[in-house]
Amino acid sequence: MVSPSPTASSIWTRPTFPTGTTFVNSGSKCGVSNNGAACNVDLCCGLPLNTPDYFCGNAAKHCGKDRCNGAFGSCWTNATDISTPTAPIPLSIGRITRKGAMLYDGTKPFRFLSINVPGFLLTEDREIAPKVWVNPTSYEQNDAALSINVLEGRVIRTYTLGVGPQHHITGIRAYNEAAFRAMDEAIAAAGRNGVRVIIPLINSKLSVLMVICEDCLFKMIMFCPDHFPSQPISPNWLYGDYGRFTELYGLPLNSFFNSTVVRDGFKHLITFLLTRTNTVTGWKYADDPTILAIETGNELGGREADGPAPPGEWTVDIAQHIKSLAPNVLVMDATFGGNARWNATALASPYVDIFTSHLYGEDPNLINTDGNVAARNNKAYIVGEFGLTETISRYTAYMNTIIANTNVTGGLTWSLRYHARDGGFYTHSEGYGNFYSYHVPGFPANFTNQWGTEEASIIPTLRSKALQITGQSTSKAYPAPPAPQMIQGDATITPRNLRWRGSAWGASYNIYRGTRASNGSISWGSSPIATGVKDNVRFGRRIYTDTSAVRGTQYYYSVRAVSVSGGLSTYSDILGPVREP
Repeated sequence: MVSPSPTASSIWTRPTFPTGTTFVNSGSKCGVSNNGAACNVDLCCGLPLNTPDYFCGNAAKHCGKDRCNGAFGSCWTNATDISTPTAPIPLSIGRITRKGAMLYDGTKPFRFLSINVPGFLLTEDREIAPKVWVNPTSYEQNDAALSINVLEGRVIRTYTLGVGPQHHITGIRAYNEAAFRAMDEAIAAAGRNGVRVIIPLINSKLSVLMVICEDCLFKMIMFCPDHFPSQPISPNWLYGDYGRFTELYGLPLNSFFNSTVVRDGFKHLITFLLTRTNTVTGWKYADDPTILAIETGNELGGREADGPAPPGEWTVDIAQHIKSLAPNVLVMDATFGGNARWNATALASPYVDIFTSHLYGEDPNLINTDGNVAARNNKAYIVGEFGLTETISRYTAYMNTIIANTNVTGGLTWSLRYHARDGGFYTHSEGYGNFYSYHVPGFPANFTNQWGTEEASIIPTLRSKALQITGQSTSKAYPAPPAPQMIQGDATITPRNLRWRGSAWGASYNIYRGTRASNGSISWGSSPIATGVKDNVRFGRRIYTDTSAVRGTQYYYSVRAVSVSGGLSTYSDILGPVREP
């Protein structure tokens, strides 16, 4: 075999800038004040262990020790100096525009079928104690964006901004910079993978105290440590709930739509967001074509039992504020319930571009009704969420209806989880039945490990329909995956407990093993010791056991990913020496 060639990193690292490029906040220049190091400004993460941390403003610190601790983490959370390009980096995608009821990419209609990625900005699924929402790593966010790219989905819809100490909004006009830097990374990952992003601003309220989370599933409780570990739950416990926002002001939930002070605070959040310059790409959010739309919220108004839909005057005022800051960003009305609850004032407003609905088992013909109502008012229409049914025929009916009606721009099923930094995937229970998040390229059902019944059918069907709606061949081959990344510096990894960071759309993996030869080189076997190995395990679990490894012998390992079409990635970096004690 060809010996594996170690790579510095298989995760994406920030772009290499020309020598002399100046970065704000530091004044350093590539190839100059960073001692001539490669100017990929990844702030440790993704660089080889022990690389001097020139980009964090402290060359005494080293990757894998003071910052990343051997894992690809968000180094900037501890950094004193962040380098932001003084000019936006080039993007391969342009601005999506609206003409009447249609969206356009240049002169071509822009349509799509894709999937929501609720953990793209923050994730609740990392298995740590106490369980809190945390920032994804750049590896994880790139894996998510590349997953959508190969899906041919074109669009990611995120979850909302959150309210609380580890979320985006920490107080009245006070924001969590670390969470917003994670958003910077997410938008950068989407842009480099040719994917647009829809960002909902705030979540709806919840009508009952029924917490749907792993540790308190379906319990009527007044406290949920998964979401707010330090305080009892009000009726506004839900992540991003606008009731949490009004509580910052000491006001009741119903003041969100009718209080001037709350509305001004919400507009301040929007201003902070859209005037922000992305620390990864140098693009101001208001100008970044990666942002397809700002959605006024998620499921605002909830179902009828949750109260009235947002007043049209409120929706128009918020949309006008968004347009005043970002005239080219599309605005999506988040009113929940379809056309029966859409407000006539909002439908008539030039500031609102897109209307939406969410369907979970309802009649697919509702898509036609809503799409046609939006079109009669010269508005675009997107099915923001659909799914949570084990009936593949219902999924297919939703997608076929979307494809057939050109008054429908597109739709996104619910929902995707991506590869995890410690190996395997994040998984997520939707809290009832056997409904779980999806993963690419689609794996068989395993309820114990939180893989649902329909995933193996839904993911390839969704890709086929995504290709169809964009006018491509549904037999389009899958590209070769990126190289996997061996997890270095983890004492728990042994020949019988191997883990690696997986490759987006890696259907399986080939594992190679070597030993140290007498001349000091690594001697690799003539063929992989295992093929067809899948990494469909939960966060941080063992992926492969090398049962033929001799205890006490030191081994080296490298891995290649295999695509659905059989294409091979390049070799991962080399793990080792490791031995089974």
